[in-house]
Amino acid sequence: MTNYSIENYLDRLSLGEQLILKVDFVVRGTVTGVGFRRSVKTTADAMQLRGWVANATTNKILGTVEGPYETVQNFKSWLALTGPKGASIQEVVFSDETWKAEYTLPAGVFNIVYEY
Repeated sequence: MTNYSIENYLDRLSLGEQLILKVDFVVRGTVTGVGFRRSVKTTADAMQLRGWVANATTNKILGTVEGPYETVQNFKSWLALTGPKGASIQEVVFSDETWKAEYTLPAGVFNIVYEY
């Protein structure tokens, strides 16, 4: 499977192609015990994104999200700027952004991982 840079993505988008963006995220703060994972799943499901979210340790959540560029950007903005009610987010780090020609995660699935 081919990885793409943002420049490749913009070139292909201008040709009418849609590439898939996959990104990992880490959220730190008061994010455990406040329904954070459920809220992330509900938001990702509403946006028709694929991926997963899990508690890593107290005050740390990990996840991966995959979908069309604009939708993933909207999810990232929601996560970094709004987040779930009851959470107090101190830091959000996005990493390993990769562009794909097709999805790598199962269709219609955004999971809560209970044992990470």
